[in-house]
Amino acid sequence: MRAGVAVALILALSIAGTAAGLSFDRAWETTTPENVLDIAVSDDGETVVVLTAAALSCLDADGTPLWEVPGRHAQTVGISGDGSLIVTGGEDLRLYDRSGALAFRHDTGFFAFGTAISPDGSCIAGGFDNTRLMIFRKNGTGGYEQSAVVNTTEDVIALSLSLDGGRIATGEKDGTIRYYTGEGRPLWSYATGSATLSCSMTDDGGYIAVGADHGVAELLNGNGRALWRQVGGERRPAVVIAADGSFVALGGEEIKLFSTNGTEIGSIPAGAVTSLAVGSEGPVMAGSGRTVALYRPLPRTPAEDERVAEASTTTPQRQEDETPTPTEAAAPLLAAVTALLCARRRG
Repeated sequence: MRAGVAVALILALSIAGTAAGLSFDRAWETTTPENVLDIAVSDDGETVVVLTAAALSCLDADGTPLWEVPGRHAQTVGISGDGSLIVTGGEDLRLYDRSGALAFRHDTGFFAFGTAISPDGSCIAGGFDNTRLMIFRKNGTGGYEQSAVVNTTEDVIALSLSLDGGRIATGEKDGTIRYYTGEGRPLWSYATGSATLSCSMTDDGGYIAVGADHGVAELLNGNGRALWRQVGGERRPAVVIAADGSFVALGGEEIKLFSTNGTEIGSIPAGAVTSLAVGSEGPVMAGSGRTVALYRPLPRTPAEDERVAEASTTTPQRQEDETPTPTEAAAPLLAAVTALLCARRRG
């Protein structure tokens, strides 16, 4: 699922909403024959892809259907920033171009659960149900070649890539978030204790938004430290972070927007939202249900911009049970060692 700023929201209620001074107008709304499993939107909101159990559908800027292919038991879908490439899983890993033609296919004989494409379209990844994460990169001729295979502890069911695929975040069936380099080298892991997960990453890989069981949403930084936790409902919430980290959107009975400090900076009235996706050219919000609606923001005043900036720069308070980063945890020990060495030199 693409993380950024434009957002397509699947809302059952409300023609417009406000968030941190932003007013949203509904650009269009349409319905799907079945429940929406996942949704993705291009940076400019001109291309939306909707995944149901029966089909993967591509819609234009007005919500007009462009093409449709069978769903093939896929659970996730992603789109490049320019809307030219769409990745999905299911019976195999597939990449479609803007016209719906098959551009790439990789069949391992196992199902691809989590799938993702980097915003620049240079990297795609799939988590298969043989506990393998496979990474592919674009070659000089425009095709995709396997660049790395990672043996994971559990099946990967959620995936997110940074702008060029230089950082990879995964969610595994056992509730563990893992963070890798683009070559598949593990950097850290974070246990959520959840049986289901979703994850979304900023373009620079500096923040990872996580949706877990019991409506829990968490924001982690690039070192794997939990910054804050919110509860959005009884089920796994729809969670996505803007490409530039300007806000985190949390679905539930309404869409709530938070800064990376955990400050609530607005909300949008809505019905039950089951997934969210974002692009990167203005906060147009997207989500999923049986009704698909694209919302675009109205211009903000300078005063509203200032209020949003103030909320984003407020220093957050550390939670009492927050785990420090390795550097923070080691700071007292390092200070003691330094003092001891200095004392020995003076002696």
